[in-house]
Amino acid sequence: MVTDNFLSTLNRISDLKVLLSSIQIFKHLDNHELFHIAGNSEDIEFNDKTNIIVQGEKSQNFLSTQRTVQISKKSEPNQSPIKSSSFGTIY
Repeated sequence: MVTDNFLSTLNRISDLKVLLSSIQIFKHLDNHELFHIAGNSEDIEFNDKTNIIVQGEKSQNFLSTQRTVQISKKSEPNQSPIKSSSFGTIY
């Protein structure tokens, strides 16, 4: 189930609508939300100290595109992303 916290974070990122089949959310027993980026087997803890950057451009036909998602800690903005992954389709 998608939580309100996750939806509000997506709204803050941009006006992009991300297909939720590309990003899956897992809830652990302790109720921490974890990101699973398509193509990666590693879960990433998501909380208010997590920074999500969506980069990329739509293809010319506007039907599909590839985007790169970078996840890093807000407290360490200059560090390399914890995880970076490309996926489509975003409308």
